[in-house]
Amino acid sequence: MKERFAKRLDRHLNAKHLAFTCYRIRRRWSLPLPVTSLPELKTQVRGFAQPYPWQIWCLWALEERLYALSWAVSFLDDPLARDRCIEDLEALAQWPRYTVANKLDLPYGHAVQLVAIALRDWTWLPEATQQALRSALQRAVEEGMPLVPSPVQALGSADELLAKPSPHQHLHNIPLIAQAALATAAEVIDHPERERFSSRFLNLFQARLALYHQGLTEGISYDGYLYNFALGWLSTQSSAVIESIVHHPAMQDLEDQARGLACPGQVAQSAEIGDVEPLEMPFVWSALARLQQWAFSDARETLLDAVPTEWLRADALWVRAQQADQQADRGDTTPPEMPRDSLPGSALEVPVFQQSTASVTLATGLGDDDLSVVMSLCRSPMNHIQADSGTLLIGHAGHWWITDPGYQQYLKTSERDFTLGPEAHNTPVINGHGQAHKAGRLLYSGECQTSSEAEGAYAVVDLTACYPMEAQAETVTRALWRLDRDHVVVCDTVVSAPDSTVAYHWHGDADAYWGEQSGAVSLYLSSSHRTLWLQSGQQSLSLAQQHRLRGSRGQCTLQVSQPAAVTHHWWSFSFTDTPPALQASGGEATLGDIRLSLADLLPK
Repeated sequence: MKERFAKRLDRHLNAKHLAFTCYRIRRRWSLPLPVTSLPELKTQVRGFAQPYPWQIWCLWALEERLYALSWAVSFLDDPLARDRCIEDLEALAQWPRYTVANKLDLPYGHAVQLVAIALRDWTWLPEATQQALRSALQRAVEEGMPLVPSPVQALGSADELLAKPSPHQHLHNIPLIAQAALATAAEVIDHPERERFSSRFLNLFQARLALYHQGLTEGISYDGYLYNFALGWLSTQSSAVIESIVHHPAMQDLEDQARGLACPGQVAQSAEIGDVEPLEMPFVWSALARLQQWAFSDARETLLDAVPTEWLRADALWVRAQQADQQADRGDTTPPEMPRDSLPGSALEVPVFQQSTASVTLATGLGDDDLSVVMSLCRSPMNHIQADSGTLLIGHAGHWWITDPGYQQYLKTSERDFTLGPEAHNTPVINGHGQAHKAGRLLYSGECQTSSEAEGAYAVVDLTACYPMEAQAETVTRALWRLDRDHVVVCDTVVSAPDSTVAYHWHGDADAYWGEQSGAVSLYLSSSHRTLWLQSGQQSLSLAQQHRLRGSRGQCTLQVSQPAAVTHHWWSFSFTDTPPALQASGGEATLGDIRLSLADLLPK
């Protein structure tokens, strides 16, 4: 790890500016180091009415830099890193304020929790620096106290909040992250109000955990974001509070979601559904690393070991290195010649069928040769999570070959239409309408054995209530099969008004090379030299149906209008050298020598 981390460290040691990327709007900006305040930048972003909140990404970069420098001091005893880190921390301590718009926001959360953790854990800091940080935290607490939202100011318990008509409205990641930082700061400096702040945040987080276990999510990127802050605060609490949180069922849900959304061959490449950006927001791995401090599991450790170092944020590397040192001190180490994934009970495995908070997964495993199909099935009331039930991603060899935009563009541009419009997902577009409601239901699922003795799994979901009245859809269901490591088959049943139109939009991996053969369209990736064949049971496909839709960040799309008067829409996706023959009639189909029937999926 030290060798791989050296490249990252070199970038920070020689930097003269703090560089950060607002990736959603494709802007790269910088501030001179050290950063002594957040200045007023005269930015103008097309399609965004208010000033763009660039400070969030600036704080991400500053946090990354300081954790990286601290890592080098703590584990490499690097004197230059020590000087740079002290200089930056003392500059951060001078900031006149930590909120941006006079409210508890993400910049406040990052800046204040960073200062608090540095003061508590980075024991090598000089006394003068520690005193500057303590004074900064005192100011930050006084700044944040009056900004706590009034509906939760006097919150007495989690149950009190859960009894409100729409409790999720008080549990969005942004205010909770800021309140976690406020409570952490108060604990670290032993503020007179620390017990009140921590009690309030504990109630808020317990309410969030309770609803998470019932389906409340903001996508794995934002769930991990919040949990990482919450677990940072948790390190200031008593063992009783720690135990009540780390063993809550929702903590296992977070890990299950990370495992269920993982791409075979690249587990950190989470399936992009709802509002997920795995490369830009890998906070879930930081959260799971922190969780290991109190609730260690070999299975979770194996999952974390599978995440490449370059995908982890520096805070996760800091926590992981600290844990490794503690294990070494106890003599509790895994011999280098015995990798963790060879230890009994710790293999990197997934269930054949898994339902987590936002999706269902049909997978053979998470190795490079495995196949995983993730289907969204999210009913979360959070506004930024999309109505995309039934949309699916097919993962193999480190890529999502069939994919989804997986986010929403807030700028009012064609990219917003691409991420939110009827063409955004691969469920049926009926009479020009995509889904409008998060109301998908899992009807039945399980393992299956086909006529060719191919091992597999299936899931059937009801999507009828997801569509608006204008779609005139009486019944919409999606049946999904995963057959061995080679095939995925979909059959959508659409019963709608006479003369209805049904269209599909299958987004391919942005790195894929497209081709056609014998009525099938192919996606080829030179990284694995594998080919995925797409076929329709209703018509021949060709490259004439391949389009680069306006607003796409790179994906091309197979855009298909189905023949009229079709009720059962069959699709197959095969990792084979040549496309197997797909024949479909009504509720039955054959793919090569594999026979499939909707009737076989009905409960006995």
